[in-house]
Amino acid sequence: MELSTIDMIDQQMDYIHNPIKAGFVDDPAAWEWSSCMSYERQVEAKLEIVFIV
Repeated sequence: MELSTIDMIDQQMDYIHNPIKAGFVDDPAAWEWSSCMSYERQVEAKLEIVFIV
């Protein structure tokens, strides 16, 4: 999926970073695709986070 607008990017980031709201997990650090696990548990994330400015 092409993320061609800021709104589309925001929507996808909300989905990725809110697995609790989506009903996938009870603990955000338990979601293997979230950066939360990387920050909270000091483990390497599955996906590299690249910020484009």
